[in-house]
Amino acid sequence: MVAKKNYELHGIRSMEEKDNGFQMIVEGTDFYPISIQVKQPLSNNYITIQSHASSINKYYLGQEMMDTAIMAAYYNNLPSYRVQVQRMGKEIGVISTEENEHNLSDRGEGETQLKALLGADIEVMVYHPLRGSFVAIPMGNREGSKIGSDRALIRKGHAFYQPIIELRPSPQESGIKLRDELHTLKCRLEENLGKRSLQIVSSPNPTGRFYLGGHIHVSNQKATFRKASQLDALITLPLSAYYMKNGLDRRKIYGRLGSIRLNPYNGFEYRTLPSWYELIDDDNKVFFQWIEFIFLHPNLPHYKFTESVLRAYYHGDIATLKIAVTQFFQQLYPLLSSTEQKLINEWLNWLKMRERID
Repeated sequence: MVAKKNYELHGIRSMEEKDNGFQMIVEGTDFYPISIQVKQPLSNNYITIQSHASSINKYYLGQEMMDTAIMAAYYNNLPSYRVQVQRMGKEIGVISTEENEHNLSDRGEGETQLKALLGADIEVMVYHPLRGSFVAIPMGNREGSKIGSDRALIRKGHAFYQPIIELRPSPQESGIKLRDELHTLKCRLEENLGKRSLQIVSSPNPTGRFYLGGHIHVSNQKATFRKASQLDALITLPLSAYYMKNGLDRRKIYGRLGSIRLNPYNGFEYRTLPSWYELIDDDNKVFFQWIEFIFLHPNLPHYKFTESVLRAYYHGDIATLKIAVTQFFQQLYPLLSSTEQKLINEWLNWLKMRERID
């Protein structure tokens, strides 16, 4: 039996190069693309394009192709890389990955002179219990609002509706302030919907093709593979072992480890977690303190994951995940100050408390 490539363990498929496939070559360092080239089906020539969203999104599933290339490099432990991907219809796969040493640059965690701020967008859906159906809102321009809608669309007749609502707090300098801002938005949303006897649903896959995420944003921080490994090992895997045990279908599509996109604020968005809407209350402050600690700490280790741990995450093997998480924290504990060690203890106690509640 041929051993699976590292990226295949995360559900990314390998492909043979096809003349009728749309192809993209991404060269970069960590989550930063340096060069992007695309080749149309049946063409012999690649053309170079800009790496910003307006250029990438001109091509069908262009953003997803670039994401796939960068995540394949992360999974294969190639901090400087050249990855060739291909789209056949809606299917995206990897043709090749290789190290590209001339891309190497200073890739330290690197805080800038500007203060890092934390943000989020938390996705939920609205349910009408009397009708037994979900409620969608008419499509509109709500990009700047703190309670707005995701870009996912459904069509009813000649109109388009948006079934996913997002909570988008203002960026905050601490995890607790982020929680306070989110709590204000949560209360406002629930008060408004309660007047119409509507309910919030925040499970990972409430219905059909809709999957709900709890994306965490940070500004003025470098998006490195090292930082992604810390977020995976110290936030996502512990939550998956003790609390967020459902949503396996989402993990294989939108919840892959290391799912990161750059944002316009000299930082990035961590997209792996499912919606954590229900954690926005006073009993879960340690969750927000832990987010702040892991996102902003400059000197945490770089984590690598065994095949057994990866299989456990994507297939819901709780026992294996708990063993791995215990090892991560045992290795981390002596590297930290007494205050930071106290926070680890509080985090682990909170996880076990959430497991008992759920």
